Amino acid sequence: MLLIAISMIAYIRFSILNIVTITVFSFGIYHFTANTSAISEWLLHGKKHYELQLQVNRLGGIEGIIQRVKQKLEKDPTDAQGWLILGKMYLMQGDEKKAKFAFDKAKEL
Repeated sequence: MLLIAISMIAYIRFSILNIVTITVFSFGIYHFTANTSAISEWLLHGKKHYELQLQVNRLGGIEGIIQRVKQKLEKDPTDAQGWLILGKMYLMQGDEKKAKFAFDKAKEL
C-alpha cells in the first residue's frame, strides 16, 4: 500500500513537472516567435463568428431564416439569390433533396 502511494506521488510530481515544462516551453516559443497580427486576425474572426451566430439566433435559427426566405420567394419567385440562400440553408439542415431543388431553381434563373 505504501509502495502504491509513493508511486502515485511520483507520478503526480512527474505529471506536474511535464505540464509546467510544456507550458514554459510553449510560452517561450510564443514570446520569441509570436505573430501578433495573426492572433489579432484570429480573434477578429472569432468575434465576427459570434456576432453572426447572435444574428442567426435573433432570426429564429436556421428554420427561422428558411421561413423568411420562403416568404420572400413567394412574393418574388424569380429571385435567384433567394433560391441560392434557401439551398444553403437546406444544406445546413442536411436536407439535400430540398437543397438540390433550390440550387437548380437558382441556376435556372
